[in-house]
Amino acid sequence: MTATSRAEALYLTLFERLRDQLIFVQLTRNIIKYLLRLNADYSAELDQAPTYFNVTLNATVVSMVIRLHTFFDRRNQVSMDSFFDFVEEHIDLFSEEAYCRRLSLQGYGQERIKRVASERTRITPKKVQEQRNTIGEMPSMNLRIWRNQLLAHVDLAAVVHNKKLGDRYPIIWEEIDAIISGLKIILSDYGIAYNATSFLLAMDFEHEIRSILNAFREDSKRRKSQ
Repeated sequence: MTATSRAEALYLTLFERLRDQLIFVQLTRNIIKYLLRLNADYSAELDQAPTYFNVTLNATVVSMVIRLHTFFDRRNQVSMDSFFDFVEEHIDLFSEEAYCRRLSLQGYGQERIKRVASERTRITPKKVQEQRNTIGEMPSMNLRIWRNQLLAHVDLAAVVHNKKLGDRYPIIWEEIDAIISGLKIILSDYGIAYNATSFLLAMDFEHEIRSILNAFREDSKRRKSQ
């Protein structure tokens, strides 16, 4: 295996782990969104199993916060910082020559390669720095506080003074959505810049949750009619 092929393999590993992590974060965000939105229409059904749905919602929020925080954790080997470090060290992976070679190996014709090459984001040291700045400007402070004080360990001061961390540092859903959207834009740029691939986060499965709650509703009606 050549140095270039090793670098390409490592790049894909980093990129795909970040992409898959973001897809999972969006899935958990959607579950939270659907459960909160459906509460008005299915309050009676949710009340049939309040412990289950409360635990499910809380566990989903915790999972989302932990996973989303990894993108910003400099100590994490698979974070945006470590990804940018790798890209800067192997910036030649995004050269015109390397890009065209990869597309040719994927079966792209010369005209198509020329067209997509002209449309892709150019990954340069300047572009990477701009993306680092974008990550740094994301509204992640409350997210980090939740991860560091609530999830990683018990905040003694909060326990002693009986204060709820969520009251002092609430998760603001608009900020969460902005972070997810910003990460999607950056990772999409890399997918297209590397080998002309993209990915979707807009996965709508609200109907699945509705099906579960409708089953609760029908079962309740059946039991009342007996």
